[in-house]
Amino acid sequence: MTEYPCINSHPRWTIMLLQLAALLIVGTTVTVLAKETEDVFTPAAPETVRISGRLGEKFDLCITNRLLAQDVESVVAPYRAKTEIGGADWRCEYWGKWFTSLTLADAYHSTPATREKRDEAAKALMVTAAPDGYLGTRVPGHRLEGWDVWGCKYALLGLMADYDRTHDATVLNAARRQTDVLIAELGPGKTSIADVGEWNGLPASSVLEPVVLLYERTGEKKYLDFAEHIVACWSVPSKHLPAGMRLVEDALAGKNPDQMCSPKSYEMMSCFEGLCELYRATGKREYLDASVKLADGIFREEATLVGVGTRGEVWFGGAKQQTSLVDKPMETCVTVTWMKFCDQLLRLTGDVRYADELEKNLYNGLLGAMMPDGQWWAYFDGLMGVRVPSYVQHADVGLSCCVVNGPRGLMLTPFWAFMQSADGPVVNLYAAGSAQVGTVKLEITGDYPVSDQVAIRVTPASTEEFTLSLRIPTWSERTELKLNGKVLPVTPGYTKIHRTWRKGDRVAITFDMRAKMVECNGQVALQRGPVVLSLDNRLTPAAASQITLDRNPELKPNPAAAKKIGAWMAFDVGALTFCDYASAGNAFSEQNIFRTWLPQPLDTANVYETGQTWRTLSHAPTWTNPPKSQPRVENPKHDLALAANGASASSDSEYAHEPGCTGKVIDGVLATPKDFANRWHSSLDQPHPHWVEVHLAKPANISTVVIHFADPDGYPVSFEGTVRVNGQERQVINVTDNHEAQVYRAKIEPVTTDSFRLTIRASANPAYPNAAQISEIELYP
Repeated sequence: MTEYPCINSHPRWTIMLLQLAALLIVGTTVTVLAKETEDVFTPAAPETVRISGRLGEKFDLCITNRLLAQDVESVVAPYRAKTEIGGADWRCEYWGKWFTSLTLADAYHSTPATREKRDEAAKALMVTAAPDGYLGTRVPGHRLEGWDVWGCKYALLGLMADYDRTHDATVLNAARRQTDVLIAELGPGKTSIADVGEWNGLPASSVLEPVVLLYERTGEKKYLDFAEHIVACWSVPSKHLPAGMRLVEDALAGKNPDQMCSPKSYEMMSCFEGLCELYRATGKREYLDASVKLADGIFREEATLVGVGTRGEVWFGGAKQQTSLVDKPMETCVTVTWMKFCDQLLRLTGDVRYADELEKNLYNGLLGAMMPDGQWWAYFDGLMGVRVPSYVQHADVGLSCCVVNGPRGLMLTPFWAFMQSADGPVVNLYAAGSAQVGTVKLEITGDYPVSDQVAIRVTPASTEEFTLSLRIPTWSERTELKLNGKVLPVTPGYTKIHRTWRKGDRVAITFDMRAKMVECNGQVALQRGPVVLSLDNRLTPAAASQITLDRNPELKPNPAAAKKIGAWMAFDVGALTFCDYASAGNAFSEQNIFRTWLPQPLDTANVYETGQTWRTLSHAPTWTNPPKSQPRVENPKHDLALAANGASASSDSEYAHEPGCTGKVIDGVLATPKDFANRWHSSLDQPHPHWVEVHLAKPANISTVVIHFADPDGYPVSFEGTVRVNGQERQVINVTDNHEAQVYRAKIEPVTTDSFRLTIRASANPAYPNAAQISEIELYP
């Protein structure tokens, strides 16, 4: 039997852990009614976690420009239409992938905007259910075909995520009804789940995970029985495989992933995510052992320098081939699912290697796949060539699988950054930020991983004895650890500091950020801490010379080079300038080429002539840029009037055909000409004046007001802006003859207030003399 790291429990923390360790899926404490095992690590309450610095900015961009910008109707419409028939359609997955990302974001940083979007999307999906409860996109008579059960999985995952946030019985009942449909179709005595769908039954079988989640939340044994039946179907002959899928048996036997069942990477790991959940529900050790053995095989055969290797979405022994020209390498969906699988195993085993792998994938493969503004993602993400925006797989939805899946990996981060063991807090990620772990507040300062130093302030609610576990990354061979200025010994894996802690205790860590040369197939790459370094032709143009890198290279920081291309960090190594892998190629253009693995000696004249082009990195026959996004506010991080920053809005009236439109003035989305979906529109029945008011999350200083008009023909010609100061209205803007048809900007005398009211006295369009239309109000300090 495989043994896994465990922490000797401190009584008080054990009691607390058992009280709080109701399974954290998307960020709220969930009362689990049926569970046989406890996790070694559980996430800190995500609403207490804050990640700042560059990583935090990436979270904000992803939330604002991808998750909140997503149109709900486009991902729900396929469920309503139910027109899919063959195996080439998978619109059934988009809603669930996007929605689970949104719930993760809402758990991490809940705002009126995330809550409203989440509620809107959940309700919109549930009303599309067929009379029997089926939540899918298939034509009647064509259920179970193609990707149908796979899509039902994503609908269920979304519903379970929403239930964990809201405890809404209606949502749980919708999940029950959908699962009951599956039991009626695929339960004992019915069609075997191994016989349906694509890829030898792998996609369909991955519905195991939400089925177990439903059992854990309801305690209804029929769902556990169905989950066990799914796994049993893997071990008997199927119409695709005479010996059966044999997922558990082959994993336990140590088979390479590309030799198991079907090499479809993402779907295989999804099945084992469900197996991890079934281990929690049953305590059957073989389920955990099989999952760990699969992960062993992925580490051994498929892990690359920056993430996990695939070719055309399947396993292929990528670890040994990562230096070569690979057709369609490193699918983003695979990266995300590998991270989710590692998160499961980290929670179940406490093994530090999964935390190391999460960090590696986060800082390299995952962030490298996200476009700089967070609005779009790459489908494939190689180690050389160019970065290519994902093509749109279904024009009516306007998305691809990876565009909606990438955010799931990113928004998972707050759930593993800080965790809790039976002995006390666990720190896995050293990005600047903070969290409340049980009764202890942890605050991390520093510019990790640019800097090699971090400080952790430990603040227990009261003087308390517990163990603080600190991840010591495998790459940090010389780590210095101090507690209140006193040097402490460092233990590989997790260094555990057991003591009586007091408010103000301070831990300082200096990591070994010396550059390391990694070798593979006669080529070398550079790594600094968790970050892999790459050449980028904007910093190191091709030139005629021969260079051999020193085996112990000295890195000289080059902040000017980093600033030039918007990189996180850049370093000079002799005549070459490297940047972090995730920033290399971040122009996402055919002209911006990068390379990570370097032959020795390096012919710099031909360094970028690798044969890896956009054609080997895309399914599309032509280069495709991401769909043009709706224009947005200039500075969402500092706009006090954004719903995402806690603002709300009210108005005197709304146009009868656009109920709920008042909130559009604070959603961050700007209306384009003839755009009637992104505006507040007053009633047409009442004459001017009309008003719309922004209410701030708390009193704040305002010195700049920006007002975007929605109709270039009917813009306001006379209006005023007022704020409330000490309970009294104060006019800060008064315009009587406006001729700006699109936007009005004003610098005002700085004032501290909790509201801004725009009153429109007259509009330009005589055809609609009573109409007032505003797209967005921005307020800045």
